[in-house]
Amino acid sequence: MLAFKEWAGLARYLPVDTSKLVLDLNLAYSRNLIQQLTDSALTLINGSATSIKAGLRLPHTALVFLGVKQPPALMNSVSREFALPAFSLMKKATRFQIDSLRDRMKEYHRFYVFIHDERARPQASLDYSAELLDWIGKLGRSQENTLCFLSNAYTLSALGTSLNGASVLISYQDSPYTENSINRFLEGKINASGKLPVRLPKLMLK
Repeated sequence: MLAFKEWAGLARYLPVDTSKLVLDLNLAYSRNLIQQLTDSALTLINGSATSIKAGLRLPHTALVFLGVKQPPALMNSVSREFALPAFSLMKKATRFQIDSLRDRMKEYHRFYVFIHDERARPQASLDYSAELLDWIGKLGRSQENTLCFLSNAYTLSALGTSLNGASVLISYQDSPYTENSINRFLEGKINASGKLPVRLPKLMLK
């Protein structure tokens, strides 16, 4: 056995080049497969794809990103693509911060709200402030709005409020892949063909 190892060259130590280790472990075809699976999972449970995409071209429309520490790539890409103003709040936003943001957005009456869950291990409910969760509930009752959940499906029912007004899109997790899926959906490049894996109370949806 030792002779075989020597013949195979294992007796000569060669250090591993770790400078491109992440790329070596995440090959292009693996990344493409993950993106395809993420695209297929994207689920529209309220509203229509046509109205969602058309609303992005209408005046008095704004983007709102919640639960983010810094502007995500999705915020920059959607804002740039559709020439829309973008606003954001951290997940522990206070009533004062929410009211201040609402004052800044008085001229807008149609909102695309992106609800992020940046936790390494997402749970069945969002760890947002009570005030921010209450505002999400209010946004969800308007037919003018679209809520995009970058979180698992259980967070919808955990909101404890009706979402029977707004369009609702869910990507099940917060990652560069799901951000890309949502961006491509809004641009009309893919459809939201996923199926909701959990049952929501009837009063939550149309």
